[in-house]
Formats: sequence, C-alpha cells, structure tokens
Amino acid sequence: MVKGKPKCSVEVFDLTLGNSVPHKILPIEREISEFYGISWEPVYGRFSVHTHAKRILEAGKRDYTFGAMRKGVDLYECYEDPNTGFGVKSLGDHPSEKVTAISWSPAGELFAICEQEGMGLNQKNVWSTFMIVRSEIEIK
Repeated sequence: MVKGKPKCSVEVFDLTLGNSVPHKILPIEREISEFYGISWEPVYGRFSVHTHAKRILEAGKRDYTFGAMRKGVDLYECYEDPNTGFGVKSLGDHPSEKVTAISWSPAGELFAICEQEGMGLNQKNVWSTFMIVRSEIEIK
C-alpha cells in the first residue's frame, strides 16, 4: 500500500458455533477509492467484496493510463480447520473491471455479475453467469 493511503478490511464472524464467535479481520490489499459492499453465497460460506480500486498490474506489464481504476469483485471462502479453527482464504479476483452488481445463486457454486458496457445513450448492462469449479490434485 502507498504510504498515507487508508487501508480497508472486512471483519468476518462465524455465528454457527453457539456461545463462541470466532472472527477474522481480512485486509483488502488494494488502494480502494469506493467500497460498494459484500455479497454472501448462502451454502458454502463464500462471499465477494465489491470495490472501486486501483488496478494491480501483473509482473512485467506496463500501465499506460494514469491512475487506472477497476470496479471489481474479489472472491473469498470461509472454512473450518481442526488445527487452526475458523479461517478465510482468497479465491482470487474476477477479471472483469466494469462490475456494477453481483448476485449469488441460492444453491451455491454459481454467481452472476452485471457489467456496464458503452457510454451515454448506448450504455447497457450485461449479466454473465459463472460457476466456481474446485479441482484438487492428489499426490500419492
């Protein structure tokens, strides 16, 4: 983060354990100019954080625009580990940079994002549906 810029974080609570309420503070590793909200997936403990933030460049790439921003979504998943307890891991960010809304399927695994295309009178909203696919490699 740039020195002097405010840092943002999301605090997540696990309310399923009765008297105990474990929680995690999840720092958002971006320069955020506007925070739009959090959207929860109801089945598998996933959530998305929707922000307007400075674009992070990949190694070896150049930014030809000054102050390039993205309206993006970062995806996370809550989990319960027998050794460390309640935790949150990042599933990554969605590659779209024009997200205006996100909605999760009630069954889980599916989410839809709304992207804004065009400008002025030609502006339209486009909804796209995505599925989270989990693949694990078992090493014997």
